[in-house]
Amino acid sequence: MWTLVLIVLIFNTETKVLEPTVIASKSFKGMYECFAARDVLGHQYTGVYGKFPPGGQAVCISTPVGEPT
Repeated sequence: MWTLVLIVLIFNTETKVLEPTVIASKSFKGMYECFAARDVLGHQYTGVYGKFPPGGQAVCISTPVGEPT
């Protein structure tokens, strides 16, 4: 299993720092499906496949099957 995670830096007005925040995630059975979805997600944000705006990034993470995470 693979998990696509969208991470953005959000400014915290109380602490005055940028905090990494997961704003979306989705699971896939295979690595290729995850990376294809990552490319499309980048296109939805910037118009370029696989590219994300400053302060944002998506990563595909291999997840252990049948083990608690």
